[in-house]
Amino acid sequence: MAINMFAAQPIPDTPMPFGYKMAWYAVKSTNSQVVADALKLKSQHPANWKDGFKEAYDGKDVFVSPPVSGWVFVVGFPIFPDLKPVPEEKCLARLKDLSQQFGEAQLFATHRGVSSHAWAKAVGGNLLRAFGYNGDEGRDVWGVGQQTKEEADLGLKYPAGKEPDEEDVMRLAGRWSLNPQNNGKLQVSPTLGIIGKL
Repeated sequence: MAINMFAAQPIPDTPMPFGYKMAWYAVKSTNSQVVADALKLKSQHPANWKDGFKEAYDGKDVFVSPPVSGWVFVVGFPIFPDLKPVPEEKCLARLKDLSQQFGEAQLFATHRGVSSHAWAKAVGGNLLRAFGYNGDEGRDVWGVGQQTKEEADLGLKYPAGKEPDEEDVMRLAGRWSLNPQNNGKLQVSPTLGIIGKL
C-alpha cells in the first residue's frame, strides 16, 4: 500500500530513544516502505520520529522507522505479545513471516508495570529463539530454542526468585541488533518513517 503523499508532510528528524514499556520488531532491512507493505499496514502516512513515537505510545498505530544501521524498527502496542502458548501468538507468527521475507527479524517487549518481558529471533521463516516471561503469572511462557550466545554472555538466566527486567531486554537488543535507548547517539540524517494500523 502506498503512502498518501497528499497529506501535509511532517518535518524529518533524527532517531529518538525508545523501548521502555513498549514492544517492537527489528527487521533486517533498509526500506521502511517495503517493511510497512509486508505488514499490510492500513492507513499509511509519513511521520517523523517524534510524531511516530507519539502515535505508537498512544496505543493504536505502529510506527515503521526509517532504517538505522541496516535495521527498521516497527514500534507500537499492537505488537505486544499476549504471552500465550507459542502456536497461538500472532506476534510470533508475524515475526516468522517478516524473517521469511527479510532474512532476519527480532521481537522485543517490555512492560515494567506488570513485569512482563519477551524477546524472540527468527531467521529465514524459522523461529530460532523465543523467551517470554509473564509477570502476572510469575512464570516463563515461551522457551523456544537454546539460549543464544548473546543471552549467555549477558548472564540472562533466571533461577527461582529472579525475573527478567527491562534492562535485560535493552541489553539483548543491543547485542542482537540495536539497543533503541542508544538511538539519540547515532549520526543519522533527518528522515521520515511511516505510521499505520496493523
